[in-house]
Amino acid sequence: MEKNLNLSTHSKQRIQQRGIRMDVVKFIYENGRSVNSYKRINHLKLHSKKYFVNKKILRTLKHKNFEEVKKFQSDILNTIIIVCPKTNLLITVYKSDKKIIWN
Repeated sequence: MEKNLNLSTHSKQRIQQRGIRMDVVKFIYENGRSVNSYKRINHLKLHSKKYFVNKKILRTLKHKNFEEVKKFQSDILNTIIIVCPKTNLLITVYKSDKKIIWN
C-alpha cells in the first residue's frame, strides 16, 4: 500500500542533519507500527503519531524478502518518525538511542 507523505521544512532539515535516508523514512511510514502521541499547548491538544519498526516487526518483514530491510536494518531499527495523521505531514525524524520495545 503506497501512502503519500508530505515533508515539512523542519523534517527536511532534520533528515539532512541526522543523515537519515528518505528510503528509510518511507519504509517506516509504510510498514511500521504507529502509536498515538499527544502534546498539550495551553488548551489545545495536538495529535500526532509516532511510527517505528522494532525487531519483532523487522523479523516478519524479512520473510517477505524486502531488499531495503537487508540494506538499512540498523537505520530502520533506530529511527522514529512523527507524522500528523490528518494531513500526512512528516513533522520530525529522530534516532532513538534506546531499544524500541513497544509491543
